Amino acid sequence: MLLHKPINDTNNNIVTANKNPLVDCTPKEFELLIRYRDRYGMRAAVMGGAHTVNQLIDFYDTSEHITCITGCFSGTLGYLCSELEKNEKQFSEIVKDAVDMKFTEPNPIDDLNGRDVARKLVIIARSLNYPVNLEDVKLESFIDTNKYLGYSINDFLNKISEENESISKKFREAKEKGQTLRYIASLEITDRPPKLPNLKVGLESISKDSILGSLKGSANKISIRTTIFSEGKEYIIQSPGAGIDVTATGIRRDLLRMLKGRKSGNYHL
Repeated sequence: MLLHKPINDTNNNIVTANKNPLVDCTPKEFELLIRYRDRYGMRAAVMGGAHTVNQLIDFYDTSEHITCITGCFSGTLGYLCSELEKNEKQFSEIVKDAVDMKFTEPNPIDDLNGRDVARKLVIIARSLNYPVNLEDVKLESFIDTNKYLGYSINDFLNKISEENESISKKFREAKEKGQTLRYIASLEITDRPPKLPNLKVGLESISKDSILGSLKGSANKISIRTTIFSEGKEYIIQSPGAGIDVTATGIRRDLLRMLKGRKSGNYHL
């Protein structure tokens, strides 16, 4: 993806839920894309259309120093964790349910390998002007998807029952400790730029009563610590995190934000 000098002066706007253009480009190209804040609508790329990216950019533009971000950014994996916590169905059954409800990416492997979450974390870091790439994320997949490379979606769904026992064991062991498992992305800033933050994505055992441990269903949540919103009074954003309707709503909100001379309407008409 190559961006040329005219992008600085174009009057064209873009609204998208597609994470790939925001991650596959270079950090410098990303910077050019969002230099004019109302030009590139990307709220639907992270947390299903919540105001996460917009809020982080506002923090950056007002010099509010962010120290730590932790979140569950995948409605799909959040749904899997919540259902596995109930211990009523096998992992393979829950994945098939998620596919039927259209909670997953077109290919569910793209959720289970964790790269979708890692892309969202890169977008968040780049929105704070950190020149990171996907390779900078320490990534632990939900399951080892390498063994399923080349499988069709149907073959994969028929084969993942092999993961049932190992996944059940992980959740059983967490429960025995009074904890639960969540698929968490984290960004920890140990120093201000130019030093890069620590970026990590993976399955973690946490307290059921914690900010992320209390999540249910496909909900997404992010906890942001700054110099003002410090530990114990974190800035929290929670939203529905999966489904075509949720994403479509985020796109519509970005389109509304770009309307010039937007006026109030009449909800009852």
